[in-house]
Amino acid sequence: MKKIAVVFLVIGLLAISAYVYLNHSLSTPGFTPALAKDSTTATKPSESILDLKPKLVEKLQQLVKQGSGGLYNLFIYELKPDILKSTVSISKAALVPDTAALKQLEQSKKLPDEIFRIKTDSIWIDGLGIKDILSKDVIDVKTIHIHRPTIDVYSKKRSSAKTGDSKTLYQRLTDQMKHIGIGKVVIQNGTLIHHNLEKNKNTKFNDIAINLTNIVIDSTTQFDKKRFLFAKDAELTLKNYAVPTSNNLYTFKVGIISIKATQQLLVARNISLNPHYNKQEFQSHIQTQKERFDISIPSVEFQTTDWWSLINNETLIATSAQINKADVRIYLDRRKPSGGTDMKNFPHQLIMKLPLKIAVGKIKVNDLDLVYEEFSKLSNQRGKLYVDNLQGTISNFTNIPAVIKRNGVMKVSAAGLFMHAVPAELTLYFDLANYKTGAFSANLKSKKGFHGPIVNSIAEPLGAFRIKRGELKELTASISGNNYKASGEVLMLYNDLHVTPLKQDPQNPGELKKKSVTSFIANSFVLKDENPSKDGQVRKEKAEFSRKSGTFFNMIWKTTFIGILKTIGAPEKLAYQ
Repeated sequence: MKKIAVVFLVIGLLAISAYVYLNHSLSTPGFTPALAKDSTTATKPSESILDLKPKLVEKLQQLVKQGSGGLYNLFIYELKPDILKSTVSISKAALVPDTAALKQLEQSKKLPDEIFRIKTDSIWIDGLGIKDILSKDVIDVKTIHIHRPTIDVYSKKRSSAKTGDSKTLYQRLTDQMKHIGIGKVVIQNGTLIHHNLEKNKNTKFNDIAINLTNIVIDSTTQFDKKRFLFAKDAELTLKNYAVPTSNNLYTFKVGIISIKATQQLLVARNISLNPHYNKQEFQSHIQTQKERFDISIPSVEFQTTDWWSLINNETLIATSAQINKADVRIYLDRRKPSGGTDMKNFPHQLIMKLPLKIAVGKIKVNDLDLVYEEFSKLSNQRGKLYVDNLQGTISNFTNIPAVIKRNGVMKVSAAGLFMHAVPAELTLYFDLANYKTGAFSANLKSKKGFHGPIVNSIAEPLGAFRIKRGELKELTASISGNNYKASGEVLMLYNDLHVTPLKQDPQNPGELKKKSVTSFIANSFVLKDENPSKDGQVRKEKAEFSRKSGTFFNMIWKTTFIGILKTIGAPEKLAYQ
């Protein structure tokens, strides 16, 4: 009977480890409960003196008590061994903490940071003979099915020092068993609820499935790092994760997360950040200018993931990741007042705010589409900026101080089609060591010329001018800045540029009309129709932009736009309207 006790204990450990902290959760080294008593069970009365069920249940309870250092009690409604079919069926089992042991551990400052409650509708074990259970110290079973388990994790960081236990699971079981082999463990329809007691926040994960194959626990596998929880192959999936953001403006969703542990692979599919309101309704739920995001990512894949760092230390470490076919849409209404914006929302600052530590050597982005849309108070119209088919890499994506000390720069290299037609490149450098200041640098370059009217969907609503004709040959910008200001140099080479200034049409709201000649001169809109000029002189303009609100990429665009305005002879104030 000692074997089935060990099997159920291992099942409990495996189910718990699907979330966190296998090595430290069920065992409390050096603790012997003074008040805890063995649990009781509602097992049906035995029908004959040969019925082994009471002994099996008692042994299960004793081993769970012993294996957890008295911290947990086991309750079983019913256990049915079938000697002829070599199966065991367990109904409505639960693993719960002992209240007296909890109190004693708290007083002795040995209470773990995570406390578990586990219950399951049924456990079915195939390939386990009763005679073998009672006589041998080697066990091999075919399959274990666990149906509808619910795992509650109560988490609270405790400052008290805890004595570590360096023993492996095999070493803890060596007095009872020499070898445990399980062909397959299948856990279906699981639910995990994480209770953060410090933040009074609960997070629920539904539809959890775990498949572990070729599990061997003995002296040959106790130190085998190629196995995950002693399994040759391990896969965990969870579906339909959804959580509202703290400001209640969005819902973050993940359709499915798949973890292939022994391959060190994590794949998330159908990721989205969905706004709760359309563009117009969104404005009634904010007081000042705030970007509205609508993001969808079909898949993200992390390779060579360090699972033990993720499980034990809440740290995601991977050599590389890949993001495929993402769609990012940003909308900003300039009619709202500009105050109250979080000025520390640059990419590297947001990384530092992530709830877990992360270090990914390289992230590859494939085929991302970006749309930035802005409603202008100046023109009472919307302008759109497009970047299609963006390909790029992010190097040294991290918020871990030790990693930043070795390499303090995150680099982003990207290339895409600007306004559906113009190949462009962007390189960004973020100073991770000085992220609080927002320190960064950027280099922007168009790879070929284009017709000026292509940008009228931006120029008309956001700049209040229309490009009638003109050929742009080259655009480059070199910019550096921080949270509040950006500056740099902008070079735009072009010829035969003809621009028509525009203003709001009072008789047709939402429409623009051509300004009169008098208004054109009064606003000092002196057009420079080519660069280089006829004498061959090339103008490279210095640009400075002071940020009062807006995103990081809005700051890059506005600084570049000022350089463009200065190059063609337009007033810089257009960039602030």
